[in-house]
Amino acid sequence: MTAPVIAAVVIAVLLLIAIVLLVIELRRTPGGGRARASAGPAVTGAVALDEVDRALRVLVTACDRAGRDFPDVYAVECAADRVTLRLAAYEPEAPPPWEGDGDGTAWTLPRAGRQTGGQIPADSHPYPLVVSLGLHEDRRVLVNLARAAGPVSLAGPAPQVGRLTLRLLTELLTGPVGRDAEITLTGDVAAGFRAHLAGARPERLRLAATLAEAQRGGREQPAARTGATQIFQLLDDGRAAAEPDQPRRLAVIGADQFRAESSGQTAPAGGAVLVLGEVDHAAWRLEVRADGGLDTGALGLPVDSTGGLR
Repeated sequence: MTAPVIAAVVIAVLLLIAIVLLVIELRRTPGGGRARASAGPAVTGAVALDEVDRALRVLVTACDRAGRDFPDVYAVECAADRVTLRLAAYEPEAPPPWEGDGDGTAWTLPRAGRQTGGQIPADSHPYPLVVSLGLHEDRRVLVNLARAAGPVSLAGPAPQVGRLTLRLLTELLTGPVGRDAEITLTGDVAAGFRAHLAGARPERLRLAATLAEAQRGGREQPAARTGATQIFQLLDDGRAAAEPDQPRRLAVIGADQFRAESSGQTAPAGGAVLVLGEVDHAAWRLEVRADGGLDTGALGLPVDSTGGLR
């Protein structure tokens, strides 16, 4: 075999190896070869919650000016340059500065709109149970727990479920989006989370022995209730900032106790219910995956990672 032939064979082998490595890398990359965009501090940091809160208050003002109802929002996505609402009902026309996507399933507010759009006061908006699930590419993914038409099941290994639950509850109690949320820890769940949440707006953290008691509001903590816990915060023109069908109360309960006490109940009476563990007939089923992501089931929300949020 001559030298040129040997060189050609070597080059062909190297090219084949390169092609194989490229194919392997493409299969590892989500989106068929598109590099996954990374989420920066504007998405992972606490500033993202300020942006979501501001966007929701701009939304209330825009709807109020247009004389229309608030949209049926089941999820929110926050990127560095925009906030997007995922809608459960067809709404093709968005009130400015919000922009509709054309098919009526999403409204988007660019960063410029968040800064210039009119806003209701910082102590009011109608979506108090919007909370972060995790990250997808360059976006923070939040879900509106109040939108679930029944219990929300959070399944997976107990340590991962516990960590995610603590983060969800901490965000609701300390972040700007959930400023009107009330959390009721039910039964044995209280022992696992009460100490970690004791310093987080204690006037909105309650305890209950049973599911029925939790859905009535639970027992008051020693701290007195404040004006911020009124059922509805009013706008300047007297219109309620929270619609009656938007619960602000979240009961958290273990799966065993829920199964024993729910009697097949599927609709949340008086608020949303987060069940820690697997239960039948859950309206939404969320499962922490082994890779750290979250399977959101029928919600169809991609979540690559439940960690990395501040």
